[in-house]
Amino acid sequence: MKFMNWGKSIFLVYVLFVAGMIYLVYGAVNTKFDLVEDNYYQKELEFQTEINESNKANSLGITAEILKNEGNTSLKLNRAKGSAYFGQVHFYNASDKSKDFKYDLPKQDSPVWVLPVTKVNKGHYMLKIRWFTAEKDTFRTEVPFEKL
Repeated sequence: MKFMNWGKSIFLVYVLFVAGMIYLVYGAVNTKFDLVEDNYYQKELEFQTEINESNKANSLGITAEILKNEGNTSLKLNRAKGSAYFGQVHFYNASDKSKDFKYDLPKQDSPVWVLPVTKVNKGHYMLKIRWFTAEKDTFRTEVPFEKL
């Protein structure tokens, strides 16, 4: 007598198919996804301003650099000119919005700031840096950052 016949084989295939579909539906329902921005359309209207600020920084050769030394992580703006600098750094994590962190850069004469990376969760980030000078110039740049 055979162990598997046509009836048992069809039933087994049907049960495996249903179990697979239940697994896929369960996975789809429990998948977490976030939009990049909450107010997406307003940000789209402001995007040309961001492009202009980035182009201004690029035309002057201003770049941002992350320096890691002696337990400190610093942000340095290369070739920046002005009398005083201040701004904001957005630690942007593309995979999880809850890991995003914003830090205000205090006003100072030197374009070097110590970043509070202890408040940032581990992961891959894009630092979106927007800074201002006392002369009312606005610049924007981005630099990758990874916290291990």
